[in-house]
Amino acid sequence: MEADRKDMYNDRWVDHFQEFVARYQIKFEEDGCLKEVLSRELFVALKRVARDFGLWFEMDSLRQFAQRFANDLETIRGARFDVFISQKRYGTKLYTIQTLD
Repeated sequence: MEADRKDMYNDRWVDHFQEFVARYQIKFEEDGCLKEVLSRELFVALKRVARDFGLWFEMDSLRQFAQRFANDLETIRGARFDVFISQKRYGTKLYTIQTLD
């Protein structure tokens, strides 16, 4: 009985996870981190999440979001997220974000 409940929970979690990925176009790695995402991808996903859940999202442009994200990296890290920044060949920044356990 307990195993059946776990399987049902896992199936629902997988369904919600797949729905989130499809809706917000952000793919998590198996360990739950975001790997090499562009600030544009983060901006679009956060704007959609805010709209879908009736949350306030004050940034209207990608440029504004990217600047705010860069300025607030220490605050984000202080909230127990690790952020690694790498660059593509022509300087485009890629972010890998994971929670600290």
